[in-house]
Amino acid sequence: MYAATKISIAQLITVAPPVSYFKTRPLSAPITCAWILVQGEQDDVVSPEEVYNWVATIHPQPIIIRIPDAGHFFHGKLIDLRQQLEMLLNK
Repeated sequence: MYAATKISIAQLITVAPPVSYFKTRPLSAPITCAWILVQGEQDDVVSPEEVYNWVATIHPQPIIIRIPDAGHFFHGKLIDLRQQLEMLLNK
C-alpha cells in the first residue's frame, strides 16, 4: 500500500491487510491506482471489523470484496474469490 503512494502502478490488490498487527501509519498520499481490498468475513487471523474500520478512513475508497463464510486462507472459497476478482479485473 505504501509503495502504491510512491510509485506509479496500475492495480493494487490487498488481501486481509493485518492492520491490527502492524500499527498502520497513515498513508503519505492517497492511493490513486485502482485498488481492490479482499476480506474473508470469518477471518480468525485478521479481524474483518478492524479492517473495515481502518479502510473507512481511507480516501479514495478501494473496491471491497467481502467473502462470506471465508476464513483467512479462503478454504473452500477460492473459486468464489477468483471469480469476483476476474469480474472486476476484466472490466
